[in-house]
Amino acid sequence: RKLWLMLGQWHRKAMDLNSERSAYQRGLGVAGNEPDDIPLWVSLAGVEAEVGSANRARAVLERARQKLPKNEQLWLASVRLERKASQKNQVSETAAAQLLAKALQDCPSSGMLWAEAVETEARPKQKIRSVDALKRCDKDARVMLAVARLLWRDRKFDKAQDWFQRAVALDPDLGDAWANMWAFEKAHGNKERVDAVEKKCSEMDPKHGELWIAVSKKEGNEALRAVDILGAVGEKISP
Repeated sequence: RKLWLMLGQWHRKAMDLNSERSAYQRGLGVAGNEPDDIPLWVSLAGVEAEVGSANRARAVLERARQKLPKNEQLWLASVRLERKASQKNQVSETAAAQLLAKALQDCPSSGMLWAEAVETEARPKQKIRSVDALKRCDKDARVMLAVARLLWRDRKFDKAQDWFQRAVALDPDLGDAWANMWAFEKAHGNKERVDAVEKKCSEMDPKHGELWIAVSKKEGNEALRAVDILGAVGEKISP
C-alpha cells in the first residue's frame, strides 16, 4: 500500500492527476477495508476534490467509512471536505458542522475530532466546546493543544503556557504541540523560554503531528533536525 501511495505522490509532482487517481485506486484494489488503506482513501478523495468534483470526493469517503467504520481519520477528512466546499461556494458551514456532530456520535472518544470541534466552533461557543472535549478526552494531547490555543486566542497567556506544557508532557512525540508552544513563546515569551522549548524539543525528537509531518516528510527536508522543523512549522502558526 505504501508503494501505491508513493507512486500517487510521484504522479502529483508531475501534475498528472489522472495517473495519481489510478495509483490510489489500484492500491485499494477490490477491498480497501484495512486500516493501512486509510491514507489511500483520503488521498483519492483529495484528487477528486482537486479536480473540482466534491460529489465524487464525498462518495469516496462515504465508501471508505462503510468499509472502515468508526474511523476518526476518515470522518475528519469528510468534515474538512464539507468545510472547504462551503468556503469555496461562500455558503454556511452548516453541513460541515452537522457532519462533525455525526462523527462525534460515531467516535465519541476521538481526541482528533474533539480538537477539530474546538478549533472550528463559532468563537463565542469555543469555551463550552472545550469543556465538552475535556470531559470526553482529558488524556489526549490534541485536545490539550486545542485548549491551549483557545486560551492563547483569549489572551490568557499564563493559562495558555500551562496547557501547552501539559500537551507536550502528555505526548512528547506530537510535533504540532511543540511548534505551537514555540510560536506562543516567540510571540509572548522571551529568548530564554524559546531556547528552552527548542532544547527540550530536540531531546524529544518528535515524529508526529499533521503540521509537523507536512514539513518533515517534504522532499528535500530529510536531513532537517527537530529544531529546524520546529522553526519551519512554528513560523506558520498563529492563534
